[in-house]
Amino acid sequence: GIEGEIRDIQAPNLRHIYLTGHITTSKKDKDFLLIRLNIDGSIDKDFASQGRKILNLGGTDEAFSLTFQEDGKLLLAGNTYAQSWIQRDFAIVRLEPNGTIDWGFGNGGIKRIDDGKYDSFQDLIVQEDGKILVCGYTKPERFTKFAVFRLDTDGNPDPRFDGDGIKIMDIGVENAFCEGMALDKDQNILLMGHTRRNQYARGFDFVVIKLFPNGMFDRGYGNEGSGISYIDLGGTEYATGLHIQQDGNLLLMGTSNHKVTVVRIN
Repeated sequence: GIEGEIRDIQAPNLRHIYLTGHITTSKKDKDFLLIRLNIDGSIDKDFASQGRKILNLGGTDEAFSLTFQEDGKLLLAGNTYAQSWIQRDFAIVRLEPNGTIDWGFGNGGIKRIDDGKYDSFQDLIVQEDGKILVCGYTKPERFTKFAVFRLDTDGNPDPRFDGDGIKIMDIGVENAFCEGMALDKDQNILLMGHTRRNQYARGFDFVVIKLFPNGMFDRGYGNEGSGISYIDLGGTEYATGLHIQQDGNLLLMGTSNHKVTVVRIN
């Protein structure tokens, strides 16, 4: 077996299943891990090295999300750090369909972004035009904040998104953690996570943010024209997933006071 953790699973076709996360090495370090299975669950030994791709980005590396481009290339997103986990950076890796590094992306196939402390990408999506959306959280000052980036196909920030390709959002009085996102039929961006809304709150509340494709808040959505919807179920809520139904309603998944919770939002 493999000592590590799987954080995402994708089945882009009827032939293969992809798993991503991290593997713990003999030095108790962590590296990005990508595994390809055949549809019957067996290891596809024709992929990468006997069905597995292990990526050492130069430190301790954790992958949280996986997606595919239209040309079959793979994108993995997470974080990396060389010394202290407090100083970790955002990280994205792009691979060719056979599992080899795509040297034309970022710097040697890897895009690192240092925007503060505790940086971590949690989810990524490829837009219809091929541009890459990645979201997570960062701590540029005292508290963590929502972060979303849009990159071009080479891994460079897209200046047509919020002016510089980067949007950092202070949406709570204290820490806020973005855990995932989705695109609606109009390519608007929906970000979900949890935040502590005020200094007197006992715990976190669910939160959903809606952005236009250019990165600006959709002021017609959420609480008081803010583009932000806070959902307080009376306890401590942690969001883990978001799904858009065919009718456009949102399903927000997570926990409330340690109980499995699903909320539908129109």
